[in-house]
Amino acid sequence: MRFLKLQFKDLSPSFWLILLILTGIIIYFGFQEYSSILALICALSGIYYALLIGQKKIIGYAFGILYCVCYLIIAFLNKLYGDLMLTLFYLPLNFFGIYSWLKHQNATKTQIKITSLSKKLFFIYLLTFFLITYLYALFLKNLGANFYILNSCSTIAQLFAFYLQIKRYVENYLFVTFANLIWILIWLNLTEQNQGNILQLINVLIFFFIGIYYFFNWKKEVN
Repeated sequence: MRFLKLQFKDLSPSFWLILLILTGIIIYFGFQEYSSILALICALSGIYYALLIGQKKIIGYAFGILYCVCYLIIAFLNKLYGDLMLTLFYLPLNFFGIYSWLKHQNATKTQIKITSLSKKLFFIYLLTFFLITYLYALFLKNLGANFYILNSCSTIAQLFAFYLQIKRYVENYLFVTFANLIWILIWLNLTEQNQGNILQLINVLIFFFIGIYYFFNWKKEVN
């Protein structure tokens, strides 16, 4: 109980207002487009996860676990095999994220301490990212996955982003924002085919703007 109290301590009124507004938007569009309950839970848990992790709160990973379980089903139904495999890998990493962040809390145990990559290390990550993305795209093409090039770029970018997030690096938001930009394109296409996918499109749009905001927020704190 004390842990939960500390996790929700010092969250500003503006944070709760944004959370409330985004919840309302998700629910409104969910009912407007007759989206499934699964899609609604997935969208809401994803937003809560992104906002709380951005606030450097360990409790965000609990919503990340729920999001992963829901998204596994959604990715399978849409033949997004690259994202499906990523989520299978991503799910247990949430538990490792909790373990890692618990060891790097601030003095009041209300947030975790963050850091930044050196320019040399960031360049190495970038080169590795492009190499793995190319190889994974070839693999997805052989599987017959939809949007295999975009799917590969987004999947590997999210993988790098999550690893850097666990390590508390600001640069995780560069990779996650790039991934979300690609997913906007993918879900725009899928939503044109089926309006029931509108929640996933709104979700990635919100993720995109959250990623940009928290990149500058974390960067400012590190500097």
